[in-house]
Amino acid sequence: MPDPTEVLDAIEKAARGIQAAIDDWDAVNDDFCEEGGYIVDAAGWDARIVERDMAAWNHFRVVLEHGTAFVLAGRQACKTLPQGDITARLPHDLRVLSETYGSAHKTIQGWPADEVAAGPAERATEELAAEVWHEMSTWAAHVPGVATAIKHEGAAIPSAARLRSPARPAPPELRPPGSVVAPTPATARLPANPSSRKPL
Repeated sequence: MPDPTEVLDAIEKAARGIQAAIDDWDAVNDDFCEEGGYIVDAAGWDARIVERDMAAWNHFRVVLEHGTAFVLAGRQACKTLPQGDITARLPHDLRVLSETYGSAHKTIQGWPADEVAAGPAERATEELAAEVWHEMSTWAAHVPGVATAIKHEGAAIPSAARLRSPARPAPPELRPPGSVVAPTPATARLPANPSSRKPL
């Protein structure tokens, strides 16, 4: 089981990975368009969007696993740090992260099982990743400020053991091979985590 420092490192690494997927897309998206901004290579555009979404999704699974503990540590830092540059946007960052963490789980939990069963798991995951793109990009943007506050204050990230309770499982097709169902964070006002438990 990862210790709190490993959780913080993992969330920061995940945010950097999602941001890298965004930056890689931003570097090439103009190649699919003419000067006026109209798409001239729709197939290439679509394929590259899927590549972007899946690259971000692979990192966002870590957020789904450990996001609750990260947000709770950020809230603790927000309570104890003095007013200053580090805390200026902290309440806003935490609110946005909490909202998008919740909406991502709501989307995952509500993903139609019959749609997943109707086609390859890879395609279902691509569509799911596209649905939570806003949430993924939001975490990439807002994690750095919260992580800085947590490290500055030395806030303790709650261990997974103290946040453990039963969870509603995700459809098997949406879990990586060999995964087990993750627990619901019982002490946070955030939705249950249906993502996989994957070693960090």
